[in-house]
Amino acid sequence: MRRTLIVLSLGAALLSACASAATAPNPQEQGKPEPAPPELVPTAAPAPGGGQSGPLADIEQRLIVRVGSLELQVSDVPTAYRQARELALRLGGYVGDSEFARDKEDHPTATVALRIPADRYDEALDALRPLALKVVQEHSQETDVTSQVVDLSARIANLRASEAALQKLMDRAAKVSEVLDVQRELTSVREQIEQLTAQKQHLEKQAALSTLTVTLETSPQPVTEVTKSWDPGADVERAVATLVDLAQGVGRALIWIGIVIVPVGLVAVVVIGLAAFIVRRFGPRLRRVETGGPPAGPIG
Repeated sequence: MRRTLIVLSLGAALLSACASAATAPNPQEQGKPEPAPPELVPTAAPAPGGGQSGPLADIEQRLIVRVGSLELQVSDVPTAYRQARELALRLGGYVGDSEFARDKEDHPTATVALRIPADRYDEALDALRPLALKVVQEHSQETDVTSQVVDLSARIANLRASEAALQKLMDRAAKVSEVLDVQRELTSVREQIEQLTAQKQHLEKQAALSTLTVTLETSPQPVTEVTKSWDPGADVERAVATLVDLAQGVGRALIWIGIVIVPVGLVAVVVIGLAAFIVRRFGPRLRRVETGGPPAGPIG
């Protein structure tokens, strides 16, 4: 049983290697990306000489996934939404997810995802901007997925070669155990083919149809803008805060006057008064003593 499984595995591996060698690129051609599927490659404009120029053809064979967002202020959200939807259909795309809501001022808003053919993405942007009174935000991102698609295509081709080899082994299997073992391997290979094929198709669809998310908001009216700058409640709070601050300053001043300035002033008044009393009481005597002693009495 083990010998049979080894023989089957070696046979499948040899057949897969042969298929990979047959599909492997020439060493001189390595580094050149495999061209994208013909149905996804846009037709290049003819060169002046009647053929396509090399660089232009190479650029247009790339698979680019474009994702963008656009935020617009409009006068009428429902009308702008209808125009954006009609634009997507006119360009060959469709409308994906959409959402309607209301902002803080109870004005309607809308968010809609437009799927636009990749070669008409810039045309869609140019047509959407005039719908707005103001373009608040615009963002675009491009991702080159050509190498991913080429890699997936090569892996799928190798897996299909393995599938064909396993199918031949299935036809040659004589025992039920051999059939079951090959069937198990064949099922695993087919699951991998389906997964990789789904990934490849998803990337190709993303490259074929760009996603543009448009947000529509009601443009604020001038009166609303002016009233937004005045907040009576905030003004009252600031006035009360200023009054409280002044009251606190006056209170602090009164506390200092009552506790520090008044006692110090009283002590100073007492000291000054006592000094003045001493000067008036003993000043003349001290001056006489200093000038020559006591005055002379009467003679005889």
